[in-house]
Amino acid sequence: MAISKESKESKIVFRKPFDLQEAVILLDVYLTFNKKGASTNAAAKIASQRLRALAVSRGMEIDDSFRSVLGIRNRLDIIGCVYEGTESKSNSGTRVFREAVELYKNNRKKFEHILSDFSTHLLPEQSRVNRENEGSELGQMEEHFNA
Repeated sequence: MAISKESKESKIVFRKPFDLQEAVILLDVYLTFNKKGASTNAAAKIASQRLRALAVSRGMEIDDSFRSVLGIRNRLDIIGCVYEGTESKSNSGTRVFREAVELYKNNRKKFEHILSDFSTHLLPEQSRVNRENEGSELGQMEEHFNA
């Protein structure tokens, strides 16, 4: 259930529980960036951009706090603990995070389908902007690791 605040013309969503597609995107970012040595901040920026773009592609109006980098950092830690099978210090893994991890480990085809569905539903402009932003983040990470 999304929580929104009324404005004159629209409802702006500022908080909602993660759904399976968002959890799959978060796990993909964890596995692609965070687990391979990128900083949690860099991975959180990428995850935040992807999740915010997904919300917009779904027709949601969001505020600056929706899936913010700060909040996503914590969620990356939690989904990482669920994936690794360790106990999270801040929060136990949510049901949907466990479901995403189970899909990844036991039904990779369905996991990949959910992940690819994210890309196909982005508007071309959103997809281009995301790739450019992620490319910039990756370039900065590569410079850091090669230094």
